[in-house]
Amino acid sequence: MIVYGGQVFKLDLVMTGVIILALVSTILYGAVILLEKLVLKTHKFGN
Repeated sequence: MIVYGGQVFKLDLVMTGVIILALVSTILYGAVILLEKLVLKTHKFGN
């Protein structure tokens, strides 16, 4: 979508694609952090 928007000179399409990509990446990053906390909380690593 971003590449197509750049090819047809539609800045609104490019910016929409960038914003959607940023939102999805933020949500996925948060999900990974929550999953990491959950895994580290439930598993006790002994020495």
